[in-house]
Amino acid sequence: MKKALVIFLYALSGFAVLIIAVVIVSSRSLPHGKEGAQAEELTDKMLAAVNLPAWESLRYVKWTYRGKHAYVWDRWYNLAEIRFDDHRILLNLNTLEGRAWHFEEQLTGEQKRALLQRAWEYWCNDSFWFNPIVKLRDEGTVRKTVDLGDEGMGLLVTFMEGGVTPGDSYLWILDEEGLPTAWRIWVSSLPVKGLRLSWEKWIEIEGAKIAQSHRIGPLEIKLSNVGSGDHHSDLGLANDPFTDF
Repeated sequence: MKKALVIFLYALSGFAVLIIAVVIVSSRSLPHGKEGAQAEELTDKMLAAVNLPAWESLRYVKWTYRGKHAYVWDRWYNLAEIRFDDHRILLNLNTLEGRAWHFEEQLTGEQKRALLQRAWEYWCNDSFWFNPIVKLRDEGTVRKTVDLGDEGMGLLVTFMEGGVTPGDSYLWILDEEGLPTAWRIWVSSLPVKGLRLSWEKWIEIEGAKIAQSHRIGPLEIKLSNVGSGDHHSDLGLANDPFTDF
């Protein structure tokens, strides 16, 4: 038993060293880039590649982030049902007001306020991983082109407003059609800057393209249970989750 434990600890430490090595090799300084017409043309190309009009026509969408946080989003009314651990949150994304449950018990007071804030922070992160490309022209964004040499021209986008970490930057690496193959990220929540993660396992939901996997070395940020529809029943839901609002 002791020998097996030692072997396990060695393997675990080796895996940790591998992860650290991947992170260090992947890190980069934030490039300067260039604003202007070329950046706007590249933005248009990306939005066309993921079919922005198809995305804008969707009402209900759902997904699960890394197997931990499950979402249903009514895009018409900008309402979200967010499930994590044993909690269910209904959140108005315009006002940040909502309701919260632990199992079947509805919460009030400080417990409710803390869970609404937690759900909002999860939403800001997880919805961005779900489909950030459609936010390229959000208010407060700055778009620049970056010459990536053999990888062509990349699009660097800085989000100066919104979410819980304004000022974060993302550099998209694109294929010939404008579809992302990877990005590098400079975010305040990570100590290492310029990490490169893949964009892969693309699917279509009523024409809108969504990447379900982002990898860096052996690590993966995975989306699952992705779906859409005009009615909650299209998502496999017996009831409209937002009738409880």
